[in-house]
Amino acid sequence: MIVFDFYIKSSIHVALAVYSLLQVACIVFQLPYDEPLSYTVFYGSIVGYNVIKYGGLWLNFSKKTQKRPYLFLSGICLILTLYYLLQLPYSTIFCLGIGFVYSLLYSLPFYKSKSLREFAGLKIYIVAFTWLISSTLSAFVHYEVVWYLPTLIYTISIFIWILCLMIPFEIRDTDIDASALKTWPQKYGIRNTKHIGLILIGALCTGLFLLNIYITKKALIIQGSIYLITLISIYFSKKSQPPYYSSFWVEALPILWWCLLLIF
Repeated sequence: MIVFDFYIKSSIHVALAVYSLLQVACIVFQLPYDEPLSYTVFYGSIVGYNVIKYGGLWLNFSKKTQKRPYLFLSGICLILTLYYLLQLPYSTIFCLGIGFVYSLLYSLPFYKSKSLREFAGLKIYIVAFTWLISSTLSAFVHYEVVWYLPTLIYTISIFIWILCLMIPFEIRDTDIDASALKTWPQKYGIRNTKHIGLILIGALCTGLFLLNIYITKKALIIQGSIYLITLISIYFSKKSQPPYYSSFWVEALPILWWCLLLIF
């Protein structure tokens, strides 16, 4: 259990989720595996998330903290991130750099002592956009994919799907998040937030219909199955969740998506 807790709390699981979503984009659009890009995204996600979660504690030298193992891991991952990042073309570095800047602004105050996270209603969109850059846009930029209808639909679909994926987290944190954040559950209520999730999943299914002639039937079926599981996870979400409902099971959906594409 200690090892599992470390796996979750050190952001390895969420980084694997972002890494998996990157591989999904590559498989769907038949792009070759690229080690520098993949490892930059994986190790960079660990660093980014740990800075968001523990940055304030690490900067507080007046307190002894039990978060040092996460600091040690993040230091190693930072070195590995830079090692692989320097092997990428400038266009890819620039794209990933935008995501990194958003991650920093998400956690660090920059305007009237406020970070992006503290601006009312922005939290869920900033996280979704950062994931989108790391998992999808970086691949399209790196491989110089031509922007046409399928890539545009897929990009929008991934952004919307990440919003849906975050709904269980938003519901879980309803009473924890400051009321000034105006998250969806705080603004619309938990029941209406679930209804929003249902509408968004419906929009995603429409996107699948439009993608039908561009990607393989196998990829479409798997993508549709992931949408269905996402909808189920939203339906059963509540404020008092089991400890790993969102942080492990929901966040594992990108990993499941990638594994299904590899297996079938």
